[in-house]
Amino acid sequence: MKRFGITLLVLLLSIPTVLGLIVGISYYAVGEDSFSKPTITVLRQRVEPVGYTWEEPVFGGVLYRSFFKAPEGEGEGVGTITQPRLDFALPEGYTGTATLLKNTREIWAGTAEELAAYAFLDNGDYTLQLRCAKPRQQHSGHGSLDYQFGFSVAIEPQMHQANEWVTPGDVLVLRLGNVGGSMQPTAVSELGEMTFVRGGPGTVLGFLPVGHLRNPGIYPLHLTLGDFSWELSLRVLEARFAVTGNRAPRRTEFFEGAEFERLIAPLWQEMGSELRWNTHFVPPVDGEVTAHFGEMMQERNDTDFYTHTGVDIRAGHGTRVAAPCDGVVLFAGRTAATGGTVVIGHGAGLNSYLYNLGALDVETGEVLKQGDRVGVLGNEDASDGDVATMHYEVRMGVECLDPLALETGASVNSPCSSLAPLRAARLRLVFRLRSPPPFCN
Repeated sequence: MKRFGITLLVLLLSIPTVLGLIVGISYYAVGEDSFSKPTITVLRQRVEPVGYTWEEPVFGGVLYRSFFKAPEGEGEGVGTITQPRLDFALPEGYTGTATLLKNTREIWAGTAEELAAYAFLDNGDYTLQLRCAKPRQQHSGHGSLDYQFGFSVAIEPQMHQANEWVTPGDVLVLRLGNVGGSMQPTAVSELGEMTFVRGGPGTVLGFLPVGHLRNPGIYPLHLTLGDFSWELSLRVLEARFAVTGNRAPRRTEFFEGAEFERLIAPLWQEMGSELRWNTHFVPPVDGEVTAHFGEMMQERNDTDFYTHTGVDIRAGHGTRVAAPCDGVVLFAGRTAATGGTVVIGHGAGLNSYLYNLGALDVETGEVLKQGDRVGVLGNEDASDGDVATMHYEVRMGVECLDPLALETGASVNSPCSSLAPLRAARLRLVFRLRSPPPFCN
């Protein structure tokens, strides 16, 4: 009996040892080759992990064995991209975080989903550090895998010309795509200075106004962006403005004087880096157009003619005056020459000038939406009786544009396939088109 008890005790004491031996053998039988180390696909090439932190289950997840390997080396090169997006795919069931380096300097960090939308716009050599993580699940391995690889970016900018011809009072619009953050285009033309503004990631929009006094003809335009350049030709059509017997105050009295030079004229140079308008303009006041843009008018008490730089709109005293489009108030006040005056900046140098208003309801610096009330009509011209006439101008820089051309006509958001790239710019600047443009054929 005593011998049986000793045997039983030995057996009981040996069971944990045997179990421990079995567990130990099973634990160490799970090695680094026991878990999958999937590759990722970048530019159609497979990239192996360079490091990992992993836990692999033992006995169906009763225990886990940990593995660790620090990332080593700079990784292999995968080639060159010529488009702003990097083509890659994560292993199935993994999420990822990424760190982007250029010339060994970190320039960006985020998720793999954000990396898929990242626009590479500056050419050069890059290194991407990518960590792919698999979440913990019952009875399965989990952890993270580290990948690192290099690639080059060699992207050629793209240029799209919205319209190949314009009439005086219109605007030439250019769109440049794949533009790096440090790249700034320049343009040289007899037509004047082109204004460039950012239209979105990697996009620059260029605006070149054609003044109402510009002679018809073919005008070359030299466009430069970094090491790239384009030679363009723009056709300016002949303007056919009406000659009328309309009488108006002398323009020299309207646009001259120390007060006007001090308060209003400097706003002609107000460019504005933010593009605030994204739709066509609306009339600022509901009334009768009594004088059109470009119309040859006679000054009162004189036989001389001058070219009308805007439109005159007549309506009853107290008629509501509204913002023709989104913008910020650059000036709100009164001058001896222009009466109640509101100047609205729409960005890219495009400004609206509302003259001869009565009471004003806005202040300088106020941000406006299209249709917001800015004041009421009302001037001191007693000859008009119960009605008042507002002079409405639109300028891009110093050049006068046709306000009605911004309200009606064909948009750069047209169905013409050649204009499709312009839709991404969210720009719907409206032009006055008298016949089908040649690029819609």
